[in-house]
Amino acid sequence: TEWLDVSAYSGVVSPGNSVNVQVIFNAQGILSGEYSADIIITHNDPAELEFILPASLTVEPVSDISVDMDSLAFGEVFIGASASLEIQVFNEGEEPLTITEITISNSHFLLSDTVSTIDPGGVDTLTVRFTPEDENEETGVLTILSDDPIKPELTIGLSGSGLMPPAIDVTPSEISDSLLSGEASVHELII
Repeated sequence: TEWLDVSAYSGVVSPGNSVNVQVIFNAQGILSGEYSADIIITHNDPAELEFILPASLTVEPVSDISVDMDSLAFGEVFIGASASLEIQVFNEGEEPLTITEITISNSHFLLSDTVSTIDPGGVDTLTVRFTPEDENEETGVLTILSDDPIKPELTIGLSGSGLMPPAIDVTPSEISDSLLSGEASVHELII
């Protein structure tokens, strides 16, 4: 079965001795419910050539958080402007997922949405905005705390850098002319 694994053993157990055999129960990727199987031990005891050990597993339903990417890279963004990227948060579990807190470690990154609950099989989108104030490389961590029993804390790396925006200067600041019909004139701009 996919939820039960027994380490293989073949050999002789001397009278008065014992052998440890590892039995592993694994509920990863298994839907909630009751599961049962038999562990069959074959041996040379003439009174009973097989020993059947019943095994059972109860899998409880849980919420299961996941995201579509583990980092958001904003690249270069002009100082004074901002850029936004989205990250999708999924609940791959069988119980509603409750988001208890979302934090960002660097104030140049802001969360514009909040999520509180995601239904089983559902998805919600978070939008993160990066607004650089200078030409420095900025990094941060977005942390999502939830009631997922396996991954109660999920982190997403954030990065971006500020870029000085181009500035245009045009001389003269205004051009005008007065012409007779059929005439033309040329003016020069300095950019």
